[in-house]
Amino acid sequence: MYGMELYEQIRRACKVEGKSQREAANKFGVSRWMVNKMLKHHTPPGYCREKKVKNRLMDSYETIITAIIEADKTAPRKQRHTCKRIYDLLVSEHGFKGNYSTVSRYIKKHRTKYQEVFIPLVHEDGSVCYDFGEADVYLSEELWRIHYVVIDCCGSDRIFVKAYIAENTQAFQDSHGESFRFFEGVPRDILYDNTKIAVSLKDGERIETKAFKELKSFYLFESHFCAPAKGNEKGKVENKVGFVRRNFLTPVPRFKDLEDLNQYLLKCCEDYRDKRLKVIGEERMEEVKGKFLPLPVEKFCAAQVTTRSVTKMSLVRYDSNDYSVPTEYAFKDVIVKGYYDHVDICYQSQVIATHKRCYNKGEQVLCPYHYLDIIQKKIRSFNQAAPLKGMNLPECFDKYHQRLKAIHGNKKGDREFIDVLKFLEVHEVKKVAEAIRKSLLTGRTDIHTIKQHILNQEDVKAGELICAEEYKHLLCLHLPLPDLNAYDTLRGV
Repeated sequence: MYGMELYEQIRRACKVEGKSQREAANKFGVSRWMVNKMLKHHTPPGYCREKKVKNRLMDSYETIITAIIEADKTAPRKQRHTCKRIYDLLVSEHGFKGNYSTVSRYIKKHRTKYQEVFIPLVHEDGSVCYDFGEADVYLSEELWRIHYVVIDCCGSDRIFVKAYIAENTQAFQDSHGESFRFFEGVPRDILYDNTKIAVSLKDGERIETKAFKELKSFYLFESHFCAPAKGNEKGKVENKVGFVRRNFLTPVPRFKDLEDLNQYLLKCCEDYRDKRLKVIGEERMEEVKGKFLPLPVEKFCAAQVTTRSVTKMSLVRYDSNDYSVPTEYAFKDVIVKGYYDHVDICYQSQVIATHKRCYNKGEQVLCPYHYLDIIQKKIRSFNQAAPLKGMNLPECFDKYHQRLKAIHGNKKGDREFIDVLKFLEVHEVKKVAEAIRKSLLTGRTDIHTIKQHILNQEDVKAGELICAEEYKHLLCLHLPLPDLNAYDTLRGV
C-alpha cells in the first residue's frame, strides 16, 4: 500500500504541474492505473472490492456447514460440534479434500453471522438481582457441594451471600429475609431467572408458586423474570456469582459447620461493602437505601409446614427421613415445620422436638432422650436400642454402668444407668462425667450421690441454699430462731 506522501506528489504533479498520467507513472515508478486511482482519491481508499471473493473449495460445502451450526443452537452447550468434529464429518461423509485450517477459518467467519449482540443494561435504584451458585467446601473435614445465594444491590453495588446445603424453597425464602436485614430495607423490585422454586412455565406463561406468593405478600416487593435461558438479563449478578467463588471460596475453604461458613461469608460481604463505600460515597449509598421499602416488624417464617402422624416407634416422616419425638406423643397428629437447617415438630402449638435437618434419604434422626422412659420400662431392649448407639459418651460412663450392673444385676443396673442418662437432658456431658468420676472414687454409686456432685459444681454464693427444681419448696419454709434463755433455765440461773 502506497503512503500519503506518494499520493500528494503524484496528485501535485498532475493537477498543479500539468504532467500527464503517463509522465507521472514513469517518474514515480507506478502503473498508470494506480496514477488514475490516486487522482480520484486524495487518501488511500482502502478495500474497494464490490463482489464477494469466492472460496471455490468451501462454498460447495456451505449448505452442510450451515445445517450443522443451526442444529447446534438447540443442542446442549457441551455437546455442540467443534471445528475439528465438522472437519472429520466433511472428510468421512462428504469426501472433503482440503485441510483442517481451511475449514477452521471458514467456520469462524461463518459463525460471526449468528453471534448474539447484547445491550448495556441499567437497573433503577431500589432494585436487586437474585441468583444461586455452587462451590465445594469442607465442613467438619467432609467435602460438600454447597449452594450459595448472591443478591446484588444494583444502585450501590453491594452484595449479600449466604450458603445452604440445598437449593430448596426454605433456603430461597430464608435468603430473602437475611438479605433484607443486611440491606436494611426491602427492595422494590427483584429480578430472577426462571427458577422452579418461584415459577413454573406453562404454555409460555409463568405461574408463581404458593410459597413465592406468600413471600411477596409478606414483603410487598415486585418480581420480574428473565427470558428463558437468558440469564444475561440479570445484569452483573451473573458475574458476581463467579466473583464470590473466585474471591471468597478459593482455595477450597475448611469450616467447622455451615454456620461457621456463613459467618465468614457475612464478614466478606461487610468488607466488600466498606470498599464500595469508599468508591461511591456514603451519600450515594444512603440515596439507594432510601429507595427501599421499610422492613416488617415480624420475621417471615421460612418453613414448610405440614401435618403428620407419629408412628408406633415415635417417628415422624418428613422429606424422606424419619425424626423422633418423645414417646408419649406416639399415634398423635403433629405439625412439622421444616426450615433450611432444622426441623421443629409441634403438638398443640408447643415444640416437642427439634432436630438438625438431614438432606440424605431414608435416614433416621433419633434423639436418645426421647426414648429413655420407654427403654427403662422395656429394659430387655437396652443393648439393642438404636437411639443409644450414637451417644458417644466418655469412657467413665461405661465404667459406671459396669459398676451398677455388678452391684444391682443387669436389669436393675441398666435402669439405674438410664436415670443417670436423664441428667444429660438438662446438664452438660462434661459436668455429668465429672460427677461420675467423683462417685467412682468415693465408691458411692447411687443416683442421689451423682445428683449432689452435679449440684456442687454450680457457682453458688456463700450462704445461698443449693436448691434443685424439686427442692424449691424449701425456700418457703420459715424456721423460728431458738430461744437461748432456755439454756439459762437448765443451768439454774
